Amino acid sequence: MIVLSVLKKRTLEDNIIELINQIFNEILRIRSAQRIVDDKISYIESDINKIKMDLRYITTHIEEIYEQIALGSRVKLSTNTEIEQHKGVLKTTAIKGYKEENDAKNKGNTFKLNKTDRLILKVLIETPELGKLGASKIASAIGKGREHTTRRLKTLTDIGYLVRDETKWPYEYKISESKTEEIMKIV
Repeated sequence: MIVLSVLKKRTLEDNIIELINQIFNEILRIRSAQRIVDDKISYIESDINKIKMDLRYITTHIEEIYEQIALGSRVKLSTNTEIEQHKGVLKTTAIKGYKEENDAKNKGNTFKLNKTDRLILKVLIETPELGKLGASKIASAIGKGREHTTRRLKTLTDIGYLVRDETKWPYEYKISESKTEEIMKIV
């Protein structure tokens, strides 16, 4: 009878140990699956952020096109090119695009600021310390893409509205003292 009781007790202990091992293995399987799901969620979040950036970029360009239409400018959705054949080599040169902008920079003509330009100037007037943080922070403050904001900052610097300190990285921007009154009227 004692032997039978000991056998039942061992069988019961073995069953409990086996159940514990099964539970432990199931927990490991679930954790592994959870890591895979977490990785996939991370990739999806990354893709969503990239899509958001692309949408901001597209929205910015659509806004600029609408502004150009509203101002009566001719809008070209793609760069017109002139192709010349010179000794068997094709050369492509841009004949339109930012011609008006370049003319204004080079000839000192009045330059029409777009919505992004006005936002940049407004932010730098209201919070000049933001200019010390570089184009990325300015882009975040105005809700535009970094690349687009950087191009507009360069244009505003070229036409004299901003001063850029290229000795620092990232470049620092501030309102040009000689143009402050003019900018205050615009903004």
